[in-house]
Amino acid sequence: RLFKLSKFMGGEEADTPINPSVLSLAKMLFQLLFIAHILGCIWHSIFVNNDPYDTRSSPNWVSYAGLYETDANGTVKTEWVENTDEASDHFGEFEERIKYVSMSLQYANSIYWAFTTMTTVGYGDIGPSLWSKGEIAITILSQVVGTTIFAYVIGSLVNLVLNLDPGERHRKSQVDYLNNYMRDVDMSRDGRKSLRRHFNYRLRFKSVFQEDSILELLPPHIRNPAIHYLHRSTLPRLPWLCELESEFRGVIGIILPKLKPAAYCFGDVINGPGLNAREMCFIVAGGVQEVHTPPGGDWKKPGVKPTLLGPKMGEGTYFAQATLFVPDEIQFIMKSEFHAAASKVTMVILSRSDYAAIKLVYKDVCQSIEKDLRIPPELIHQYLKIDAMAYSEAINEGEGDDEGDDHHKDKVPGGAAKPKSGGSTKKTKKKRRGPKGR
Repeated sequence: RLFKLSKFMGGEEADTPINPSVLSLAKMLFQLLFIAHILGCIWHSIFVNNDPYDTRSSPNWVSYAGLYETDANGTVKTEWVENTDEASDHFGEFEERIKYVSMSLQYANSIYWAFTTMTTVGYGDIGPSLWSKGEIAITILSQVVGTTIFAYVIGSLVNLVLNLDPGERHRKSQVDYLNNYMRDVDMSRDGRKSLRRHFNYRLRFKSVFQEDSILELLPPHIRNPAIHYLHRSTLPRLPWLCELESEFRGVIGIILPKLKPAAYCFGDVINGPGLNAREMCFIVAGGVQEVHTPPGGDWKKPGVKPTLLGPKMGEGTYFAQATLFVPDEIQFIMKSEFHAAASKVTMVILSRSDYAAIKLVYKDVCQSIEKDLRIPPELIHQYLKIDAMAYSEAINEGEGDDEGDDHHKDKVPGGAAKPKSGGSTKKTKKKRRGPKGR
């Protein structure tokens, strides 16, 4: 029955919400109790199999420990017991014998002896009678078994304590590793605070385990609900992404794993002319203020005061989307600078490189995103200092390639493509960008 119970529990452990370390501790305690029960039963059987009432010719551990009933004056109680020994001359006669404690109390003392022996405590209040070879032999065997079990229990307890919360243990290990790194490179105090702030938010946003690798192994019907559940507190603060999900089912499972978490404090520069990062930022918590300098003003020149552009952006908004669609070969300088306007600002960021990787596979999704967010060439100068002609040519070339693909392909259910009936299957020759476009 115990083996069947072990197999049953092994199958149910994966589905229970209880911490696996707690289950392992409970199993170990149950095994320890079972072994103590076996040793206690063997220990008590020696007393039962011998004549428990003949304490002179066959002394036992019960009489050695004084486990018999007494009256108020301390006198040992006796009882009349029928002699059931057929070989005895007094078979069938009633004899007055010592009255021992109840069977349940004898069992409790047997278990108590087993635990004190296995744990190598050995108080000495209950022990073998020196006149009983069986009790001495069982005691020696229990001491050997108990020493082994005690060592196993100590090792298991240490392992269980270390793995009681594997996620927290890995999290502390990574934080310690970061602290050691910052001390090794002699990072400034402000730098340590910024790095630690970002790292702590990164650990809260994503698991310390290889979450992305695990999700990639899952089929879409499992991966998408899992991503929704993992980021259930972040998704309500990304309304743009939720609206895109309503148009393209499953797009959250594509874009959200690509978003990188970032944390800032009041006054930190998120993006601007000094950075020119090709990133689109989504505000999860806190606020961001956009500022601008007068025409011809130098951001680093003393006395130049930037002007505020519009109200402070809050949770659920996004900014710097103009930089996301500028090709890598075209350089630009941002005309605005974005500052953290709260004591604690957290965001998720979609970089140009991650967006390009998404666009290679999901062109329809990216076409809809660009139609909604991309700044037209005639307005791009309001946001960026850029070669507007090169930017326009890059956009037109990208749209021409997409139209060429659509002209020669018809989508069919299942994602396959076939040539139009009666049409040519020749490939459209790509335009090459000349020196002027570069």
